Amino acid sequence: MLNLASPTISAEEMYDAASERFLDQNLRERLREARPVYLESSADYSKKGATYSLHEIADGNPAEIKIPTLDLITLYDQGLLRRRSKARLLYEEIRLSTPHNICPYCNHRNVGQLDHFLAKSKFPILSVCPQNLVPSCADCNKIKRDRTYQSFTEAPLHPYFDYFEGIDWLVCKLEKTDGYWIAKFDIDSASLHANNVLKLVNHFTEFGLWELYSIQASAELARQSGLVEEFRKSGGAAAVRDYLEKSVRSFRAFSNNHWRTALARGCLDNAEFIEE
Repeated sequence: MLNLASPTISAEEMYDAASERFLDQNLRERLREARPVYLESSADYSKKGATYSLHEIADGNPAEIKIPTLDLITLYDQGLLRRRSKARLLYEEIRLSTPHNICPYCNHRNVGQLDHFLAKSKFPILSVCPQNLVPSCADCNKIKRDRTYQSFTEAPLHPYFDYFEGIDWLVCKLEKTDGYWIAKFDIDSASLHANNVLKLVNHFTEFGLWELYSIQASAELARQSGLVEEFRKSGGAAAVRDYLEKSVRSFRAFSNNHWRTALARGCLDNAEFIEE
């Protein structure tokens, strides 16, 4: 939904920072022995992410003979999250990397934590892989949980790899019900490859964005009704159209597929709304 630059933190730096604060020498030795497998897995993750094939990564622990899964989860829970440590600073660097602290999955709520795009319970070797850590709101993180995905279209959009911002694909259409304007959202299938359309539809469905956006946009229409009416009375349809055109430009500066941007486009395309 919202594209982000891939973290500049290297896999080596993240793993070493998360490992260094453990006092248990046996655990430190297991982490040292598992390090090459982690680096290989992180490099494979980066390669598969760039070729839209993260779903091909097998779950399980490829370093099982060197380190148990629980230790790799501990590496995240007690290593990366340890307060007042270099590792926690790296965690915060990724968590704070979104524009205006907006969750890239829903492009609406505030980021509060990091989500493992591939769940650490199923892919423990990637528990501190920087590219597997995505800033997320609590709601989206909870929705994803530990799901695994069998195809590119089934998986959610990955903010670091799946670029969808260059095209206006989010469509909003207005319907009038009982005297009130209601906003409904859809994906413009004519502007995207069929696989990308299916991926977006699955993403919206999994995260409940159809309902979320419709509720937010319909409420916004109600809040803005008085202002729009003032423009209509003072300058007619031309004034309303000018207001909406400025709104589209303003919202596009943040995201051309934010629900507010699509809503403004939908209003602008609806002659009845403009001239009412």
